[in-house]
Amino acid sequence: MRSSFFEMTITFFDLLGSVIKREIDFIAGSLHKSVNEIYELIVEEAERNQVEWYSNRVPSLNYQSPACRLAYLYIVAAANSSTFQHVLESDKDLYQYVLRIAKQRHEIKICAFGAGPGTELLAMAKFFAQQSLGHSVSVDFQLTELRNG
Repeated sequence: MRSSFFEMTITFFDLLGSVIKREIDFIAGSLHKSVNEIYELIVEEAERNQVEWYSNRVPSLNYQSPACRLAYLYIVAAANSSTFQHVLESDKDLYQYVLRIAKQRHEIKICAFGAGPGTELLAMAKFFAQQSLGHSVSVDFQLTELRNG
């Protein structure tokens, strides 16, 4: 039952769906497990991640595990991209600035600081798709992250 929930969740991310599916298929083949077993691993990792996030200590997540990375993407991608898009659309000056650059240059450059799967890029893709600009916009996206160790 959980597997079909996560399969539906994937379809919500039209931009990521095919990438996630290929990754799950690859992991299943590499670990000699079924796709449904990989979905179960993702659910288990998601549950562990949530326990860590709410533990009142610095979370200890196993990013070396592909299932952990996919669980993180499931949990964080929608929330982060929605938050980023909300900020973009709520600040009138920022909204107009981004649209002006997109219309004039057909390109925008973004640098995101911090961890995460680059959900700002998802938000920008959705934002530009909703604007119906009549032309494509190239997004030069840099993700910078400081890692300990």
